Amino acid sequence: MKKLISIIFFIPGIVLGADLSSLKEIARKWDSQPHYSKTKATYIKEDADFEDQIPLTLVILKGSGWTSKEVLSKLKRTQEIFAQCKISLFPVLLIKTKNANGHVVNYDYHDFPDTVLADYELENTPALSKPVVYFLSKEEDNRYGAGVSWPPIHPWGKADPQIRNSVLLYRSKALRAKNNTSLSETKPGFYEVLAHELAHILFDEPHLKSEGHIMSTPTKVRTNNIKPYQCQRARDFFL
Repeated sequence: MKKLISIIFFIPGIVLGADLSSLKEIARKWDSQPHYSKTKATYIKEDADFEDQIPLTLVILKGSGWTSKEVLSKLKRTQEIFAQCKISLFPVLLIKTKNANGHVVNYDYHDFPDTVLADYELENTPALSKPVVYFLSKEEDNRYGAGVSWPPIHPWGKADPQIRNSVLLYRSKALRAKNNTSLSETKPGFYEVLAHELAHILFDEPHLKSEGHIMSTPTKVRTNNIKPYQCQRARDFFL
């Protein structure tokens, strides 16, 4: 490693660092696209990884209101939750970029996700590894909650490999108390929404009508617990 990028803020258990030339090249690839500009790339690694790793890409759209600290706090909680499986979600590539079409998702409910693909050209996103999470804002009156994901089991995810294994997370609802909790929170209905949306992808699993785990439905019975078989599904699909 030639150089480490400067640490702007600190969250226990997470170390930021990477070769600066590699990060600049990633940023250049994003900025080479007509719809992206002012991109900054940061490489994040955990100081005590598990042997099994499923690396993530996190993309913050500038103007969405999301801060790096908010995103890394959710990442830290999500890692604590997936530690039940002895799986690391690191290393992480964190991208902060400006999209020419803005940061608010405006779409027709019946034409989604085609509108998102068109507006943000997610299918043309450069230098991208999956799973990927986009942090943005949204219309308050739409019919989706704190986030949406497209695992292979989902009809759209199955049909469209470009958007498969992608998550959109909406700031206003994703930061609400019930969607923004740690593993230590055991009250039903309180869970970390980033962990939940990633679980759709890593487990390739829909909502389940059983209580007390990360995929439970309705949300009032959902928790941050992960079942052993779900851990195995993540290994089967991504390791």
